[in-house]
Amino acid sequence: RYYSLGRHFKVAWSVLKFAGRIWREYRRQLPLAYQSRVDLKGRFGVALESTDLDFNRQLELLEKLEGVSVLLRFCHHEGMSCWKEGVAQVKELVASGRKVMIAMVQDRGAVSEPDSWARFLSFVLDEIGGLVTAVEICHAVNRMKWGVHGPDDQVALLSPLVKLQEKFPEITFTGPACIDFEYHYVLSAFESAPDGLHYGALSHHLYVDRRGAPENFQGRFSTLEKCGLLRAIARVVPACNDQVIISEVNWPLEGGGIWSPVTATHVDPDAPEHPLSVSEFDYGVYMLRYLVISVCSGFVDRVYWWRLVAHGFGLVDERAEGGWRERIGFKMLRVFLEQLGSATFLEKLEMEVDVYAFRFERGDEKIIMMWCNGRTYSGPWSFEFRQALNATGDVTGIKEVGDSPVYFFL
Repeated sequence: RYYSLGRHFKVAWSVLKFAGRIWREYRRQLPLAYQSRVDLKGRFGVALESTDLDFNRQLELLEKLEGVSVLLRFCHHEGMSCWKEGVAQVKELVASGRKVMIAMVQDRGAVSEPDSWARFLSFVLDEIGGLVTAVEICHAVNRMKWGVHGPDDQVALLSPLVKLQEKFPEITFTGPACIDFEYHYVLSAFESAPDGLHYGALSHHLYVDRRGAPENFQGRFSTLEKCGLLRAIARVVPACNDQVIISEVNWPLEGGGIWSPVTATHVDPDAPEHPLSVSEFDYGVYMLRYLVISVCSGFVDRVYWWRLVAHGFGLVDERAEGGWRERIGFKMLRVFLEQLGSATFLEKLEMEVDVYAFRFERGDEKIIMMWCNGRTYSGPWSFEFRQALNATGDVTGIKEVGDSPVYFFL
């Protein structure tokens, strides 16, 4: 209700313009889910905090996550000293062999002071443009709190990019970086791109926590269908290449208080837990399942987890009593990357309803990753295995599989 009628009309026009073609492409794409081999190397990343947390401690944690890529934000409002710090961090990460994507985040000042925004973009790209794998331009443009109040604001923010794209042809610029399952705004954002701007990939912040588990449906759409629709959009809109990057996703954690992304800046001590918050264990298993569904479907090229360290939603709790604490989700991700980070997805097996099994190849080994959504499965087993590991990497004697993924070595 805070947006102008003109904005709503522009969104509606974008939907009318593209909806038919996108829906037809979506119907064509959906049967292709899980039908192709997918090399998982380089597909998964985590976001680091460049200014407010000890960066060296984050690097130490990163060393435990084999082959994971990194996303770093650069924020317009933070100023030159923080930008320089971020540039140095990107150079350090790249020198250590990490692949890095950066996100350029606007504020209202970037809209009202376009010269300042242009200087910000030019400074960062001049310093590290040739070092990073991709540059996401703008952030959550369908949320007013990030400073974009309408399509005209977005045009103003994107206009400097046309010349920068000519100056840095080697850079993959991504966007429009909308958030949540609000794809009508994605179409409007593409329509608001200035002439001459072309995105190398569609990047999006695809949160699904409001439906609990990633397999749960929102109308006709679970995570799989939402990813398929993103792929269809990328294939249809002329301003974008046929690639999809999920640049931000997580689940809010129980006990996050004012640091949770789903609560207010003040929480009464006796207030009940927010219904969207999940336990640390569920956070970990949902993460693994989301990564496999999105990437192995073939609909998403890369996923970046938000964030490595954050009290309310991260893999590591920096506010824990006694110092930084690796949550169980951190261990689950470490084991996942060790077992499947360099593997190749082969096929999704036919199983009972709410039972999921995916076959992978790692060198000469065959691995099946299996889980259930809201139930258990105790056989019959359609494969023989010599060993099984649970989600935290412990050898286990399997009698049944539940919500937590299990790795079977054939």
